[in-house]
Amino acid sequence: MFCALLGSLATRISARTSALRPALLLAQPARELTTRKETILRMAKGYRGRSKNCWRLARQRVEKALQYSYISRRLKKRDARKGWIMQLNAGAREYNMRYSQLINGLTLARIGLNRKVLSQLAIQEPYSFRAVITEARGALERKAASLGTRARAADGAIPQ
Repeated sequence: MFCALLGSLATRISARTSALRPALLLAQPARELTTRKETILRMAKGYRGRSKNCWRLARQRVEKALQYSYISRRLKKRDARKGWIMQLNAGAREYNMRYSQLINGLTLARIGLNRKVLSQLAIQEPYSFRAVITEARGALERKAASLGTRARAADGAIPQ
């Protein structure tokens, strides 16, 4: 009885492991081209001192470099927007208008051009930019007329 129970238990165990065995017997894939360390050391290539070949220093430097690149991708967008705004301000001042007045006038005129396109217009298409400026100026004047505040125009709030 005990031998029969032991025999059936052994077949159940071997049946379970035989289900796993084909996966274990399959050929293992070749070693990946790079391990984690090799990847980090390859990323650290060109660094100064021991940071290029000592694992611990290389890992720290690469980690910090990745943090800097993450931050810089966001700063790049901010800097580009600042540049567009400066170009727009310079372009608007050529026509006796401030940047804030230009943006306000464009909003009132419902002209949906963004700052990047407007700065490109100011640089590459001066005649088109002048047309946009006149539209914005007209919208500001219409708003001032509807409010009945000609005094604001005399104060210089609306460019002449």
